[in-house]
Amino acid sequence: MLIDGDHSTKGTQRDIECILRIVPQQISCIVMHDSFMPKVRQAIMNVDWQAHPHVHYIEIDYVHGAFLPLDAAGNFKMVGGLAVVIMKPEPCSEPLEVYSSHTYAFDALLPLAVNR
Repeated sequence: MLIDGDHSTKGTQRDIECILRIVPQQISCIVMHDSFMPKVRQAIMNVDWQAHPHVHYIEIDYVHGAFLPLDAAGNFKMVGGLAVVIMKPEPCSEPLEVYSSHTYAFDALLPLAVNR
């Protein structure tokens, strides 16, 4: 499943939580686009992942996003990136860890971005 729609924090979180209600019949993958955009990333971080027992793995920075120039004035925007969630039919028996392998880059660029 691919989530690539509403780029607001509330809308993205609503989209994610709607899909997480599904009990998968086989191993399933959810891909979330624009996980490097601040509002989308906030939505992903706001989800109570522990409340969804069929989630077995989540990496917010499965594919790193980009820091792109918008104009000659030196304005930059954080875009792109893919987050990945793996769900299984059986509930997860171990504590779920939310991975974000590019948190350092995200945090360093955030103050410079116009879309923070």
